[in-house]
Amino acid sequence: MKAAATSVGATFVDPAPDFQGKAICGDPESINGIVLTGRSEADNDSPNPSMKSFHPKISGARLYANALERAL
Repeated sequence: MKAAATSVGATFVDPAPDFQGKAICGDPESINGIVLTGRSEADNDSPNPSMKSFHPKISGARLYANALERAL
């Protein structure tokens, strides 16, 4: 991703250090694991599990924002 971003003059921001020890099964866990409940209407045509699976929780969104703010 970094090569693709820099090849077009964009800045690549690596959020990996922010997620160190906080991803799936981390403490605190900032990315959802497999989500089987709370499916949204957008999930209707999708197979189980929910599309929320493996996407950031609110705390994970904050970690992405922290990385972006540092770059700005």
